[in-house]
Amino acid sequence: MRKIKHILITSDSKTFDPVEAWCALQSIGLTRTSQIQTTPILNHEIPATDWIFFSSPRGAALYVKNYPIKAKKIAVYGQGTQAEIIKANYRIDFIGKTDESSSTLGRHFANQIGPEETVLFPLSDRSLKSIFKEISPKQRVEIKTYHTGLTPTQFDNSPSIILFTSPSNFESYTSVNPIDPTTLIVAIGSSTEKKIARKYKVDFVLETPTSQAFITLLESI
Repeated sequence: MRKIKHILITSDSKTFDPVEAWCALQSIGLTRTSQIQTTPILNHEIPATDWIFFSSPRGAALYVKNYPIKAKKIAVYGQGTQAEIIKANYRIDFIGKTDESSSTLGRHFANQIGPEETVLFPLSDRSLKSIFKEISPKQRVEIKTYHTGLTPTQFDNSPSIILFTSPSNFESYTSVNPIDPTTLIVAIGSSTEKKIARKYKVDFVLETPTSQAFITLLESI
């Protein structure tokens, strides 16, 4: 395994707790800090729909705190998002698998909904809508319910590896930090990869945003 001194993950999600335990066993330094901040966009009129789809823990938490769920069924993507909805005492009808790409997940969800059913997608104002593109425009209701702001942290030293969890996290981090040529860049998903590739070489791409997928990659380096 390549000598790894320090890893940066641009997310403070509990999803990556196992990575912290793995790094401790390997005596590898780890920093987990999001480079973005989310705030609610208020005063929307929420329509009644057949489904509502939550794609991120932050988005789900902000939505249930500020808006009612009028949909008959709830769909989520990822364990973190699932946990937020369960914490709010709602029942979940569809859970997207984190071992699938965004486009594959979108197709699987599209197969779960009826041809006349409608789906509300609460979105960030920076959303790339990679999952939602698989759903017919006639069935989609998209409302920007939260704002994603850049909150970069300046670091004195370059990590051995950076795991960028979203395009916005990459944009925020690089607004104040150069990336050393020796740093390995790992992107989650094709959208993040494309954003990074405009400026830097992407060394690895994870289609699945899980601790195990990242740990498996680390063990192979």
